[in-house]
Amino acid sequence: MNNKLLPLRCRENEMIQLEKLLDRAKGGKPQLLTVLGHRRVGKTFLISHFLARQSAWKTLYFEATLSSTSSELKRLNQELRLLTSTDNRISIPNFNDWESAFDTLHLVSQFMPLIVVIDEISYLAESNKPFFSIIQLFWDRISKYESTNQFILILSGSLTRTMELAIGPGGPLFNRPTEKIKLHPFTCLQGYEFVSRPDPTAYIEAYSACGGYPLHLDKWDFALPTNENLLNLAASPGSLLLEDALLLFSYMPSNLSTLLSAIGKGMTKKSELSNEVGKRIDASLAHAISSDLVIDYHPLKAPKKQTSTYRLKDTYLRFWFLVLSSYVQQIEAGLGKSVLAASASEWSKHVANTFEDAAREHAIKLVDSDVNLRNSLVGEWWTTSGQQCQVDVLGLKENKTILLGEAKWRLEPIGRRDIEKLGKAIQFVPNPVPDPYIYFWSRGGLQDKFKSDRIKGFTISDIFS
Repeated sequence: MNNKLLPLRCRENEMIQLEKLLDRAKGGKPQLLTVLGHRRVGKTFLISHFLARQSAWKTLYFEATLSSTSSELKRLNQELRLLTSTDNRISIPNFNDWESAFDTLHLVSQFMPLIVVIDEISYLAESNKPFFSIIQLFWDRISKYESTNQFILILSGSLTRTMELAIGPGGPLFNRPTEKIKLHPFTCLQGYEFVSRPDPTAYIEAYSACGGYPLHLDKWDFALPTNENLLNLAASPGSLLLEDALLLFSYMPSNLSTLLSAIGKGMTKKSELSNEVGKRIDASLAHAISSDLVIDYHPLKAPKKQTSTYRLKDTYLRFWFLVLSSYVQQIEAGLGKSVLAASASEWSKHVANTFEDAAREHAIKLVDSDVNLRNSLVGEWWTTSGQQCQVDVLGLKENKTILLGEAKWRLEPIGRRDIEKLGKAIQFVPNPVPDPYIYFWSRGGLQDKFKSDRIKGFTISDIFS
């Protein structure tokens, strides 16, 4: 593991969870932890920080590959021998199988407090189908005999179908982990703290391209203009934001990547997706939703019978499909500047949608801090029949609309026409109170003459204040 780690940022809650797990292990209760999340979300970084803090424990970090079972066992055996080489009490036998490997690891913990990390664990399951069942039998065995060894086993992996089946109901590891951590990309507001609060406008554009992935955001240079960052990170051959999505798709079944492509290009209804993918998509949709790639989206408080709308949950993947996916060959041919010019309208649309998401996230904070709005549900709302009407931010309190809001990615301040247009939505929203709150978010704010207790405007700086 790298001993020169960058500071850990915005993962304090997960570190607290790990420290509590450590306390239980110190008390002689072996711990099994699963750490799951998409690639680039920071799983290895979090674990590295946790291990770096444990000077009183021996730590073994094993990164799995797609090599044969015998090769992986040999490498693990060598690393364990190196770890225990200074302790004359311990003799490490050769590993003939994974059962003997886990038994030996647990045996070593009789002599020294031991943390074992197996990263990219799904690789081992791909080369050895019973692998998760072997872990189940091992863990059930040491639990049955009430082992008091100071032992922690951490299984880390990307969100794949293999992992979902292993830890889900009916899977071999169901209810076995003593702790679970599922790392998500940062929300827009969390990401702003992660990159140390830069210029808010530049940050919205950075987040629109990078999503909430720590590595992506760390590579964005806020001293450079947005277009230069896009050229360097997304529109150059082999660039990070161009390649990471392709890497993600390379580990997916083809029908799943085809489904994501269809959703990313604007197909939101199940009938549209079935026509595009050309086969039954129920299993692929369920997989995409459980893997946090797709969200089954409805207007706020829509009836259960409402037809589902499917959207990509991940801001980075939305950017990739909307702005980059049609131009991969041109970018690889060195035509990145032309691609950015050709996709400028798609980029502007994507940034505006990202700003809407940030406005809804900010609205949730505002509602929590306002005694009149507290306990309101906040979300997007739109009509599903009749005359079309869409509200970017709707607040429902006791099933009555108490808040209507709109987010506009523009420099011109909000004026009378915008207020009147949003006011007309009152006739369509569910059960409006007589005088609902009207909120606007824009780069230009709200004209002063329209501000009141009921009508408020927020700039992009307000969102991140």
